[in-house]
Amino acid sequence: MSFSDAYSDIDIEEAKGETKVFAGFALFCLLLFLLLDDFAFKALSMLGLAYSGFVFSLHGLTVVASKLSSTANRYFQTAIAIFFPLILSCKFIKDAIDPSIESLLTNLSPTLVVYALIISSISFAAGKEGIDIKYPFRGYIISAAVLFVLSWMRSGGTTGGVDLDGDSFTYLDPKKAKEFAEAGVIFSQYWLYVSASYLGLFFGFIKRLRRIKH
Repeated sequence: MSFSDAYSDIDIEEAKGETKVFAGFALFCLLLFLLLDDFAFKALSMLGLAYSGFVFSLHGLTVVASKLSSTANRYFQTAIAIFFPLILSCKFIKDAIDPSIESLLTNLSPTLVVYALIISSISFAAGKEGIDIKYPFRGYIISAAVLFVLSWMRSGGTTGGVDLDGDSFTYLDPKKAKEFAEAGVIFSQYWLYVSASYLGLFFGFIKRLRRIKH
């Protein structure tokens, strides 16, 4: 048994089973989306398709990685960790029809930098304690997916405020949504968050490896 095998929590046979289950569930959700006309059911089927498609990819890629040699495995996992957020960010690229440096600087406030530092700190803790030793790419693409959802929510114009009682609330602002999307703000925000998370995961993972080896 190799060093990475000894500290891996991933059961490949279980991952194979999960791949089949979620492939079937994704197909079922796709059929519902195509066959039903009701908007609510279409929305629910799309959510199910997105979730099941992601879990299918997560387990399927893990199974593929398990069949590769150590060198090929390392390159494969690195490529997946890089290209996965690139593919997701295409959603934000296609909406950026009028990007400008001025708009980016105006909307990328110091608050976002603070958020990025918080994300990096959380990711560092996750990398230090929870990321799998043999299949670390899983932690990276899970992070990229979560940050995509958060950025996508902002692309819908999700913003916040405080009412007269001092309670915070969120609401959708279509004007802000259009402004953010066309200026490329959401794309920039997504990659700021992903970069912060990946750095945190990387240094946390390195610290975990050193702790285990000693």
